Amino acid sequence: MKKLKVLMVSGFLLGLLVSYADAMRCGNNLVTVGDSKAKVLLVCGEPMISEVIATEKTDDRKELVEAWTYHRGPGSFLQILTFRGGKLILIETGDRT
Repeated sequence: MKKLKVLMVSGFLLGLLVSYADAMRCGNNLVTVGDSKAKVLLVCGEPMISEVIATEKTDDRKELVEAWTYHRGPGSFLQILTFRGGKLILIETGDRT
């Protein structure tokens, strides 16, 4: 019974970690996977670097894949946000600055 409780708590905590990997805090607000570029700009401001990294063809149109890099201050990790077709699809942690 005790092992089951430990497994349940561990699973719950792991689930929390996974969900937070899909979010980035900007001030008192969060941006999450699925948000639009407009929302990210509104909440987080302009990125340090914005670049088109690919063009993907879907059905009858092309979608840009963009990477936005945010510098969070000295000693912190860079945050790289990837957008496809204007929607946030990935949040990654880069190198420490």
